[in-house]
Amino acid sequence: MSFWNLYKSLTSTLAETFPEFPELGKRLEFVLGASPSEQVDILNAWQTIIAEDGKVLDLIGREDAELFISHVQPLADMHLPKLWVKGALSDTSKSYVWSYLKALTKILTDKKKNALVATAKDIAPMDIFSMFGGGGGAGAGPDMNAILAGFMGNAGQPGVNPMDILSQVYKALPPQFISRMQQTAAKYTENPQNLDFGALTTDIMSAIDPKEIASIAETISKSDLFPNAKK
Repeated sequence: MSFWNLYKSLTSTLAETFPEFPELGKRLEFVLGASPSEQVDILNAWQTIIAEDGKVLDLIGREDAELFISHVQPLADMHLPKLWVKGALSDTSKSYVWSYLKALTKILTDKKKNALVATAKDIAPMDIFSMFGGGGGAGAGPDMNAILAGFMGNAGQPGVNPMDILSQVYKALPPQFISRMQQTAAKYTENPQNLDFGALTTDIMSAIDPKEIASIAETISKSDLFPNAKK
């Protein structure tokens, strides 16, 4: 259900239930005859005064009656505080009012979240090879990004078996490299309570020798699996 339809439903049930409050009937007449711009004004008021106010949202979420002794204009426009303070609402009606308010604010907060997601943009991924001196400037060593591009360009070619690629990678790993990785793995296997992605990443990076990475990449790039990566 849209915000406006739900808002009309609440306004209507209040006017029908409490005919002794003529202001509710007048509010219903206004809502039913509201122009598109007036509907937008009401929605915007709810958005800025209720849905974007952390305190108001908290009161609604906790079903705290303090909401109705605070001055919240969109609620005052519906005369809800007056009904609440005068004790006109039964416990059942109060429960329904909270359900309406939660549903109305959820529609607005979800709408804002969806709008943020729709306009969100992806930044470029981290260039991991820049950590090893590759990809930049004279004397920077082998261009790791170019080598990786060669891998990716050939990996999808017919006849290139992914297992062969992994085999070449494994063969290119020096024993001391494997040993340090095993030590790092053992550290977290023995003490799983210390497992933290940030700490694990730091330990792995500190265990890697940039020269070894460069050597591994060059060795693999010269294999028959990646003719396009050869110079």
